[in-house]
Amino acid sequence: MPQALEEDPGPGSRQSSFEKHAHGSQEYPLGSFAPRQSVDSDLGHSDPLLPASVPTSSSRKCHCSWSGIISWIKGPSHPHKYHIHPWFYDWQTAPGRLIDRYFPTKRRELCLLLGVVAVWSVIFLSVIHSAVNGVNIAGYGKPVKLSCVARLW
Repeated sequence: MPQALEEDPGPGSRQSSFEKHAHGSQEYPLGSFAPRQSVDSDLGHSDPLLPASVPTSSSRKCHCSWSGIISWIKGPSHPHKYHIHPWFYDWQTAPGRLIDRYFPTKRRELCLLLGVVAVWSVIFLSVIHSAVNGVNIAGYGKPVKLSCVARLW
């Protein structure tokens, strides 16, 4: 098979070693592959999953009627506000009312927040500490922590 002649780009051009030693396109021919079968083809549908082209607007028909024209002339319906009416309004708003009553300033609210975070931290850390230390297992005693180099026997 004759190979295509390549032009010498000259000494100033930069080519990679792959480009310099590129083989002709005949060495690795592209084979034609059969189209993939989709799940829809098993169901008897011949339509592709995605459309191949976008439909043009000229193919649409204009459906005009008197009711459509009159509703168009009237314009869109007027907007209205949506309201949520809670079932237990007094119960849901009680925490906010209590904070407003007993902690009226921002400084007191900040102190309340810091106090709640501190109590939560103490409870959380005590639970973690007791989980890490472990408990005595009946008949075996307290579990022992093993280091990375420890052997079991």
